[in-house]
Amino acid sequence: MGIEKVGFLNKIFGISKKRAIKNTGNVELRDSINISSEAKMMAEINKYKEVISKMPDVRMDKVEAVKEKLRNQSYMSKEIYAAVADKLSEFLDI
Repeated sequence: MGIEKVGFLNKIFGISKKRAIKNTGNVELRDSINISSEAKMMAEINKYKEVISKMPDVRMDKVEAVKEKLRNQSYMSKEIYAAVADKLSEFLDI
């Protein structure tokens, strides 16, 4: 079995011949990406999920503020009692 040189392929396919390329005119090549509105919305939702996941479950500053108001009885007023009673009566449909 004899192995011939690869150079004979150039003769067969005419690879070594130089050819002039015809002018193709003004060609403007430009890449573009189109992102669907659904993909944009999913990206925004993921951004908000990440922000929410970094937030604490309980905002201790708010809890402490409410505890302090309960200690000082600043929530104990007739207006607040009336508002709570109104909401309860609406909820219970009384």
